[in-house]
Amino acid sequence: MIRGGVKTNVVPPECVLEIDARTVPELDNRALEECIAALVESEVVKVSDRFVPIHTPEEEPIVAAALAAAGTAAPRAFGGVSNLFHVRDVPGVVFGPGRSEQSHAADEWIEVAQLRRAVELLTTLIARYLT
Repeated sequence: MIRGGVKTNVVPPECVLEIDARTVPELDNRALEECIAALVESEVVKVSDRFVPIHTPEEEPIVAAALAAAGTAAPRAFGGVSNLFHVRDVPGVVFGPGRSEQSHAADEWIEVAQLRRAVELLTTLIARYLT
């Protein structure tokens, strides 16, 4: 969000830029803050450092179990925040029904078929992980 100026033909006395970013392990919060600070001549104020990127190594058993259950060869990044954030020291995966664009939207929903398939996949994941 950008705020600044009083008229189109007047140089504004200030411009305020607010960025809400989700970082990744390869570019964490501190690195993003440093990148932004290098691009501007003014003060950079960080509002929150609460959410930090999480990465579970592919060699973790939970990742292998999830990949096998889903029938995919490689994990993909989850571009949001999940409860995994609260137990970040425990290896985990984000795995569930629906499509990302449906999550946390007005009138959030999933199809019954998606829910049934998720139950099958989660049952398989749990069985593979525990054996």
